[in-house]
Amino acid sequence: MSSNFESYMIQLEEAMIVLRGELYKFSHDKQKKSGKIARKVLSNMSKSAKQLRKMIIDIIKKIPVVKQKMTPERREEVKKKRLDALAASRAAKKKNKEENK
Repeated sequence: MSSNFESYMIQLEEAMIVLRGELYKFSHDKQKKSGKIARKVLSNMSKSAKQLRKMIIDIIKKIPVVKQKMTPERREEVKKKRLDALAASRAAKKKNKEENK
């Protein structure tokens, strides 16, 4: 996988070098052809970046999610805290509803 990333990075770096040269020619020498080449290079860079982004997303999806190991006591603590927060939220909503009447 690493070599694949490296090949994309090399490809993007080479395209950037070409782009700099073409933009220089376009802005200083006013060559239309350089402008067209620069647009084409930018388009190819965009395609490469999209492919690289897709590859990264696919790799991220394949990485397993590591779940935390909790002791039963800690699990009960978290459950109680969550239930308390839910009860407080419901009480606040009920109080707010009564105040609006």
